[in-house]
Amino acid sequence: MADARFFDKAGPFSLNDLSRIAEAEIGGNADLGKLFSDVKALSAAGADDVSFIDNRRYVSDFAASHAGAILTAPDLVDRAPVGAALLITKNPYRSYALVAQAFYPERAPVGGIAATATIAASCELRD
Repeated sequence: MADARFFDKAGPFSLNDLSRIAEAEIGGNADLGKLFSDVKALSAAGADDVSFIDNRRYVSDFAASHAGAILTAPDLVDRAPVGAALLITKNPYRSYALVAQAFYPERAPVGGIAATATIAASCELRD
């Protein structure tokens, strides 16, 4: 989970929404309306979380994951854990970045002058 001091969390998102955001195909008989609430690493994810596998070194974590939805490349579909909804994409890392950005969008800048702002006495404004 991202630090709440710096990021506001959006969501939840349905599997159908996530497939659109990630530009990925939904694999298997997944519930398109199931809601997911966060993004997490394969080893930490639970049933309401989305994760991804991009590096083949983590195939054992992938197979043992409890993530509800996992972004994966087509060639790893047969190694997926039973019960996980699969979001199949040629570029899982990019798709995960899109999903993470949806859950943790950039904050809009806040205008104004900070209460702690100071201006030097020698400051000169010019057109």
